[in-house]
Amino acid sequence: MTKKVISLFSEDRPIIFMENFIDFLVLGFSDNRLEVYNSRFFDREYLGFFDSRSFYGIRKEKQKLVLIFKHYTINFLYENNCLKIEQNIGKTTIPQNEILKNDDANCGTKIRKQIYISENTYMRVYYGNSFDIYVKKEGKEEKAFTGNHTNWVTDACIVGDSLFTSGYDGYIRKWNLKSGIYSGAYPVKKGWILSITFIKDNFYVGTEYGELYSVPYNDIEKIQINGGAIWNLYVHQNMLYSVSENGEIVGYNMTENVSDYLKCSVGWLNAIAAVSQDNLIAVTSRGEIIKIDNKLLNTELLERVKLWLNNLCIINATVYAVSAEGIFLLYELNTRKIETFKISCNQLIDICSLESQQKIAILSVEGELIIWDRQQNLIEKIIKCDGYHFTSMAYNCLRDYIYISTFEGTILIVNIKRDYEICYRKVTDGRIWKVSYCSDNGRLAYISTSMKIGICDELIRNSFTSISVNELVTTCLLTNDLLFIGNEKGEMKRYPVVIEEQNMLSLISEPESIMENNFFKENVILFIDDSKECTQYYVERDSMLLERYNLPYIKIDLSNNDGMRKAVVKRTGWNRFPQILFWGDFIASGSVLPEMLDSGTLDNMIEEKLQVKGGKMR
Repeated sequence: MTKKVISLFSEDRPIIFMENFIDFLVLGFSDNRLEVYNSRFFDREYLGFFDSRSFYGIRKEKQKLVLIFKHYTINFLYENNCLKIEQNIGKTTIPQNEILKNDDANCGTKIRKQIYISENTYMRVYYGNSFDIYVKKEGKEEKAFTGNHTNWVTDACIVGDSLFTSGYDGYIRKWNLKSGIYSGAYPVKKGWILSITFIKDNFYVGTEYGELYSVPYNDIEKIQINGGAIWNLYVHQNMLYSVSENGEIVGYNMTENVSDYLKCSVGWLNAIAAVSQDNLIAVTSRGEIIKIDNKLLNTELLERVKLWLNNLCIINATVYAVSAEGIFLLYELNTRKIETFKISCNQLIDICSLESQQKIAILSVEGELIIWDRQQNLIEKIIKCDGYHFTSMAYNCLRDYIYISTFEGTILIVNIKRDYEICYRKVTDGRIWKVSYCSDNGRLAYISTSMKIGICDELIRNSFTSISVNELVTTCLLTNDLLFIGNEKGEMKRYPVVIEEQNMLSLISEPESIMENNFFKENVILFIDDSKECTQYYVERDSMLLERYNLPYIKIDLSNNDGMRKAVVKRTGWNRFPQILFWGDFIASGSVLPEMLDSGTLDNMIEEKLQVKGGKMR
C-alpha cells in the first residue's frame, strides 16, 4: 500500500473540529478562531470567533450546518455561492440530560462527547477508548454497534455503507455501518487526529499540530491489514508472530515471506507463547487468556480475569502470567484452575522461566527482580535495585545470566550462579525498552529511545553494531543472522546482523540512588508542561480522570521548573508530559491510561492505593 498523505497547511493551533458543508471545510481552532477552507481552490477565509469551552458539537439540518454550544447555536447557510453565518440564533436543541446520559453497556464510563455524524446517526465517545454508534429509526434511537481505538476516539464520517473513525492513536479505522464489522486501519501517524471529514474523493484530517491533511479515498477503501504498536515478537516453527495494541496477532512465514493476521481482542494483545506444536497462548490488557492455532485460523477464549496481563511464560501445561496490578497468576490449561498471588505493590512487567533452576524470574517496573520457586509456589528472593525502572528481561541459559533493561539506559546482568550478583552496564543515554538474547550467536540486542538499535556480546563489553532508525521502535527479537523489530506504526522490519565495530561499553559499579521526597509521597500530583500547546488534550483528559475518582490533586507546571522536571523524570523514567504521580507512584501515561480505564485496571490500582492511604474510592 502506497501512502498518499498530503499536507495542505500547518499551524501551531490544533484543529479541534472540522465539518464539510457544500464542499467547504468549516474549521475550529484551539484559539477560538473559525475559518473556512475551500477544498477546490485551496484557500482559507477567517469567519470569526467562538467559545471553545462551551462547544458541544456539529450537526447538519437540511441546507444548513449548525454549530452547537451550551447556550446558543451558530448556523451556516449557503447563499449566492458563499457561506452566510447566523450567530446566536435560538438555543441549543439538545437537552442537557441527553448530553450527560450514560450507557450501562460501558461499565459506568461517562460520556466524553456526543458527535453527530449525519441527521440520523451519532456517536458517543467515552473517557476510555470505546465508542457507541446510535441510529435513529422511526422516531426511536437504536445502538447499532460498539467499537474502539487504541486511544481516545475523536471524530467520524460516513462514506456509503462504511463508517470511518479517527482518534488520538493517529489511525483512521473503517467499520461496516450496518453490521458493525471492523475491516481495517489506516496509519496516518501525523500526531493525534482530532477531526475527520470527507469531500468527493478525499478524506481530510485535522491534527493536534494544526495541520490539515488530505488522504485519497482509494488508499483507505482497500485497506486489509490493521495497525497498532507492536508489543512483542515470538518465533515458533519458522513463523514469526507479532502482537499489537490493536488486539491482533500477525504471523509471518520466514520461509515463504507471506503473512496472515487474526483479530483476537478489543484490548491490547500484550504477549504470546507456544503451548504445543500447533497452538499458542496470548494474554491481553482485558485479562483474557486466549488459545490460538499456529495457522491463525481460530481463536478460543479460555479465561477472562479482572487483571491487566502484561506477559507470560508457559511451562508444561501451566500458564504463568504477570499483571499491572502486581499479581502473579497461574493457570492450569488441563483443569482450568486459576491461582493468583499478590507479590508486589508495583506493576509487574515481564516474566521468564529459569530452566536450570526450576524457578521463575519476575520484574516490577520499580526495580524489583522477584525469584519464584516453582516447586514450593512461593517467593524465594526479592532483589531491589533502587534508582532503576525495569522494562524487560532476557535469559542466557548457558551462563545463567538474566539481562534486565532499564529506563536509565543501563542493562543489568544478574548472575544466578553467584547468588544473583549484579553487574551494571551503561549502554545509552536513552531509555531502553527491550532486550533480546540469542543463544545461537551469544549476542544481545537492545532498543532505546535514542533511535538506535545496539547489538553487543553476552558480557556487554563490546558493541558489535549500531543501527539508526527514524521511528520509535517498540520491541525486538534477535535470531542467529537477523534482527527483527516492531514499531509504533504496527510495522515489522528486519536487519541483517553484521559486525561493524567493537567499542568498549562503560561499566558502572552501582546504581544511582533516588532521594525519597515526602512531597511526592504525600500528594496526588498532575505534572504538566504549558509550553507545549498540543499537550492540552492530555492535560484535559488526565484532569477529568482525577476528577472522576474525586481525588484532590495538585497541578504543577514544569515549563519553567527544570529542577522539578529532572526529579520527576528520574522518578518515573518518562520525559513526556502530562504525568500523574499517585502518592509517589507512577502508574502510566499517554495511551496506556484510557486502555487501563476501559479494562478496569485503573479502578483496581487506584482503589488499592486508596486503601493503603486509608481512603475509599467514591
